[in-house]
Amino acid sequence: IDCGPTTVVGRQMPIDTKCATAHLMCDVQAAASIPTGVATNLVTVRVYPDGHTEVKPQCNVQPNRAQPQVTAAMARAAAERLLPHPAIGSAPIGDVTLVNIETVLWVDTLPDRTLGTVTLLGHRVTLRAHLERVGWDFGDDSTDISVGPGKRYTNADPCRTAQCPGYFGHTYLRTGRVTVAADLTWTGQFRVDNGGWQAIPGTVTAPATSDTIRVKEARGVLIPDS
Repeated sequence: IDCGPTTVVGRQMPIDTKCATAHLMCDVQAAASIPTGVATNLVTVRVYPDGHTEVKPQCNVQPNRAQPQVTAAMARAAAERLLPHPAIGSAPIGDVTLVNIETVLWVDTLPDRTLGTVTLLGHRVTLRAHLERVGWDFGDDSTDISVGPGKRYTNADPCRTAQCPGYFGHTYLRTGRVTVAADLTWTGQFRVDNGGWQAIPGTVTAPATSDTIRVKEARGVLIPDS
């Protein structure tokens, strides 16, 4: 039973004898130590199967104040600030390639990354992201999409043909300088104070650091034995 606010001045006692008892006891306590803020007196009444009741007054009860909660929108905004802008890698090395062969491309990031921990509304919020896809602009009016960051080229798995199975890349048909750009699309999760992981709705896109490649043409030339 909500018996109304605690007071330290005289009041007309309510008709409900249960609340009257609570106010008599609680107001005396409040007069000795005036409560801060808005408070109320409560009475808990328990009725037993044999018919008798037990009355328990509760004095100077502070009202519940809903604490602001960390939302997925807050986590999304923090993730957008923390997403990486990795470099674009290419092979052949040296930012030089040839027409009519596949130029192998990748972005220098792991597909799953921990973005770190930030403080939001006084809570420690941990963020992580998963790379869903990469949208490529090859700089010659051609575009494509790769699933994940692409495979880094290594000498342990060389390509000895014009096209390179197992790798992602692009074949240029004209010489010149091109700027390769990539947009990385991530999904994310967050957790508050080491609680369970929660999904960040939707996706977040962040650009990679673009790279300029010089496309050249090469011809085979027979050289006589000297």
